[in-house]
Amino acid sequence: MVAATIHKWGSLAMNCMIIQSVLCKMPDAFVYGRKTYQLMVPYWPDIAKNPSGETEADIEFAQAFVSVKKIIVFSKTLDKAEGKNTEIVRTNLKDEI
Repeated sequence: MVAATIHKWGSLAMNCMIIQSVLCKMPDAFVYGRKTYQLMVPYWPDIAKNPSGETEADIEFAQAFVSVKKIIVFSKTLDKAEGKNTEIVRTNLKDEI
């Protein structure tokens, strides 16, 4: 019973990741705060460079992450961003949107 429940949740998580990967291929930009951005980089670019042993969903998301046209990071404390397509915005999020 426990194994079946874990399997169902694993399948649900995989399906959610696939859907997220598909949706992430559509936008021109991703918008993050500093903490989330620092979790995303370098993890996803590393997966995109070396996909060996990763799930299909992880590979798809990594490819979407590295191919997005622009990444916007709202932060007053981040010193520099990784990648040429990343912009740090130091003003208030509400003012910008």
